[in-house]
Amino acid sequence: MKKKLLIIAAVLVFALSVAACSSKKEAAAPATTAKTETSANTTTRDESGAADSGSDLTEDSQSSEGTVTGVVEENKGFMITIVAEEGEEAYVFPLDETQSEEYKDIKSGDKVTVSYTNGLPTPDNLDTVVTDIQPAK
Repeated sequence: MKKKLLIIAAVLVFALSVAACSSKKEAAAPATTAKTETSANTTTRDESGAADSGSDLTEDSQSSEGTVTGVVEENKGFMITIVAEEGEEAYVFPLDETQSEEYKDIKSGDKVTVSYTNGLPTPDNLDTVVTDIQPAK
C-alpha cells in the first residue's frame, strides 16, 4: 500500500512540474515573437526591393537572408554577439568550427556587418547560418 502511495505521489509531482514548465514557455513565446516582428518592420525598402542605406538592419523576409551591422559585444569562438546600432538589440550568431577559426581575431568593440541566412537568431529560431562577417564601414 505504501508503494502505491509513493508511486502516485511521484507521478503527481512529475505531472505538475511538466504542466508548470510548459505554461512558462507559452507565455514567453508571444513576447519574443513581437520583438522579432518589430525588428523586421524597421527595415525600409525602395521599389526595387533594396534596403534603405540608412538602416543598420536589413532582412529579406522571403528568403530569410539579411545583414546586421553593429558592435561586437562578445566573441566566444562558437558564437558571436552583435549589438545592432539602430535598435540596440543584441543578436547571438552561432559559428561553426571553420568560422570559429576564421573569425577568431574579431574582438569586443569591433564594428562589423554579419551576413546570415535562415532568419535572425532568436530563442525560437536556432537555424541561423552566418555566411560572412566583414568590418563595417
